[in-house]
Amino acid sequence: MRRVPLSLKLWSPNMEITLKLNEQEANNIIQLLDIAVKAGGLANAAVALPIVEKIKQAAQPKSE
Repeated sequence: MRRVPLSLKLWSPNMEITLKLNEQEANNIIQLLDIAVKAGGLANAAVALPIVEKIKQAAQPKSE
């Protein structure tokens, strides 16, 4: 079985990735991050929280 790397090698450290998720996918990612925090404690929380905040912010309706 081929092993899949768990990290991406970005061409530039400042490179931004755009990802489109439907509501279910976004909720699944948040749920996985919640499990990771519960399993790994504060170290995982420090990584997970900014990602969850970005997902929540992106899900907010755009003001015109």
